[in-house]
Amino acid sequence: MNPNKFPQYQLYQHTGNAFTFDYPEGWHVEVDDDKLGVLIFPGDGTNLSIRFETFEFLIDLQLLGDNSLQFFSKILEEGQAQEITESKLLQYPSVCGLTGQMSKSWVTGHDDLTIGITVTCDPTIEHEYQPVIERVLTSFRIHRQAHVEHQRLLIRIVTKLRDACPDSDFKVNGDRIANDSMELGVDNLIAQIKRNPSDAEQAIDDFVASVAEVFQTSETVGEELWDHVQDRIFPMIRPDSMIQAMMKRLNEQATEMTPEERSQHILVASPWLADLVVCYAIDLPRSFRMINQSDLTRWGVDEDRLHEQATKNLKASPIPDLAAIENDEGQAIFGGLAEGGLSAKSSYLLHPDLFVSIRDKLGNDVYAAVPNRDSLMLFSMKFMDRSSLVHAVSHDYQSSDHQISDRIFQITRDGVVLA
Repeated sequence: MNPNKFPQYQLYQHTGNAFTFDYPEGWHVEVDDDKLGVLIFPGDGTNLSIRFETFEFLIDLQLLGDNSLQFFSKILEEGQAQEITESKLLQYPSVCGLTGQMSKSWVTGHDDLTIGITVTCDPTIEHEYQPVIERVLTSFRIHRQAHVEHQRLLIRIVTKLRDACPDSDFKVNGDRIANDSMELGVDNLIAQIKRNPSDAEQAIDDFVASVAEVFQTSETVGEELWDHVQDRIFPMIRPDSMIQAMMKRLNEQATEMTPEERSQHILVASPWLADLVVCYAIDLPRSFRMINQSDLTRWGVDEDRLHEQATKNLKASPIPDLAAIENDEGQAIFGGLAEGGLSAKSSYLLHPDLFVSIRDKLGNDVYAAVPNRDSLMLFSMKFMDRSSLVHAVSHDYQSSDHQISDRIFQITRDGVVLA
């Protein structure tokens, strides 16, 4: 059997998994320094190569609709290609043309990526390698859907925000939304939409309304006075990965800032338990405004004073009643906090009076979990098996918006500990 006709194939994944294709084992792969070009060719000196070239520009090809083939043809024409025709060889709409005595090129694209593919082959061996060439090209796939859907969502949100807040000057900034005073991520919104696609429009509208509320507060975001907000500041539990991601993003995107300037944009946070930290936020009717280092600088308040005020406010916020599930004997097995109080129910895990407020129903030995920002689940250790509980909490954590932790905690007289 001719090995050039039926070779073994392996998968090539471009940097960031932007695209993939199959290619014969033993072939060489050369990637340009700028990662835009990939060349594959046999290792035996055969005059054959296939080059994949990613164009630097990114354009959402969905916007072109039926005009995409004209767009691709124009690219080939600018490259002096001859005999340009539509091609059905590739997975995506494409055109091909002759670009040299031994070269044929394709231009194709999907989502926001436009790709040029050129096959250079000695005509005397083309008949032998044609099945291999076609096999490589037909295996070509572009993997940009998640990125493009993210960008489309950002654009939709920005459009709605500009309608709701004409003076906001919101714009898409990388994978986030920003203006001069705010920067927003949409990861939680995306997760929410994936779980409930039918509620996508409502979720987007709720997100926009929350942001608009923050923006339209009487004081400009980032200019609030301490005397005006100190009674609305509360502690909030967050995973430390959020702080790490923020620091990484600032280091990558705010290169024009000094390290001292970048540090002012970091949220105020202190280690708590496991991989969790305590942050602080201004509580608004529909949302929260997290407090960063620049707020403390502007207020002339240190972290100890902030923590003292936030704890005072939390203690003054009565813990909502426990909505408990009971057994046949009327004994509470587990439950969550009922309506009322802070919407970020997880903050009540930090409440100094939590143990006292729940022991009459759940006893002195209580497990707790905060799978997401808006939940505090409490379990009687008398009736709940820890291993089963770990599985249940992990499931809630994985399916939650505003994730916090899949860990189990224990409420004691002296505070909260890992269980």
